[in-house]
Order: sequence, then C-alpha cells, then structure tokens
Amino acid sequence: MEHSDEDLLITPCGTLQDCFASNLAYKKQIPQKISLEELIKNFPIITQKEPSNTRNFLNHLMLEHQIDFHPQFDIVSYGLVKDFAKIGMGISYITKEFAKEELEQGQLFEIPLKETIPSRGLGIVLPKNTISSFATQKLIEIITN
Repeated sequence: MEHSDEDLLITPCGTLQDCFASNLAYKKQIPQKISLEELIKNFPIITQKEPSNTRNFLNHLMLEHQIDFHPQFDIVSYGLVKDFAKIGMGISYITKEFAKEELEQGQLFEIPLKETIPSRGLGIVLPKNTISSFATQKLIEIITN
C-alpha cells in the first residue's frame, strides 16, 4: 500500500552518520584522507545487502559521485558487516551510532575520507488520518524528549 507524504505525519527524532571502518591493518594502509573513488577501487568493501536503508543511501552516494560500485561482500546481517571488518576481510560501510562500542574500543577504525558523507535523518512515520494509541503517543514523547 503506497502513501504520499501528505498522508503521513513524520516526527524527526535524530540523525545517523555513516562511515567506512576497518581493523587496524587496513587503517595503517590509509594513513591520510582518501577519496571515495580511491577507496572503492583499491580496497575490498563490505556492505549490507540491498534493499537495506544503509545500502540504498550508499548506492545513492556512489551515484552522486559517479563511482561504479560493486562491493566485494554483500551481507544480510549488519552485525556480520562489522565482524568481517574486525577480522580483516575488508572495509565496511557502517553507521557510527550502531558501532559506537567497536569504534571506542579500537576494534574498528574510521577511514578518513576527502569527501563528507551526509548524515541521515531518523524519524517516526505515522498515518495522519488515524488516532494514535496512548502507548504510541507516549513512545513518541519518550523518543523525542
């Protein structure tokens, strides 16, 4: 069932920031900022399998930069995307907020890019023409405050 934006109430509740991350061995191979194109052409890239939102965002980013993009590893599980990078299988495209612990503990290292990866909005989407339950209203209140 399709809905237009006019039929939906969107409540923004945060932002997400994606990055490329690897283990220390790959990080040492990239001592300074690298372009997206150089990264994609010279290193094995690990991503979530389509049609995840993260992967769709990455595909759009590659189109914007006119980069022919075919990752070496297309994985369904987000946890495995991180795990493959930790064991040195390549460089993963991850969301920082979902890999905070690994980044803080030095299990993963962010790859410095010449380009800026835009942040993504995070929100709650509900149909406009319905009355939300008390529980839904309370959850939105908790998330947005």
